[in-house]
Amino acid sequence: MRLIIPIDLKLLKATMPTTATTILDQIGAEKTKVSERLARLDAERATVVTRLTDLDTAERVLTRVSKTPPARKPTSAAAAAKGGTATRVRGRPPRAAASKSAARQPGAPSL
Repeated sequence: MRLIIPIDLKLLKATMPTTATTILDQIGAEKTKVSERLARLDAERATVVTRLTDLDTAERVLTRVSKTPPARKPTSAAAAAKGGTATRVRGRPPRAAASKSAARQPGAPSL
């Protein structure tokens, strides 16, 4: 069995414009909030861009003024302690390493 509930259309018509204006007001308020937030973010972005430009300029100046060339940056104390005093040297290997390879027998199997 179906239950039929009568609806008074006059009441709906009377309440709909009020509800629609309330919704439109809420949408307008939300648009205003979003616009204000966007303006704040844009101002913050401009500030960050300015700071980044200043830091880039300072880095270039320090690179020019620095006595250490960019390829030879000093290592931290932790890296120096971890690596020990062994440093990589350009050029030929030390004589001891050369003599070991020369002392190897040609017929011996390699690992």
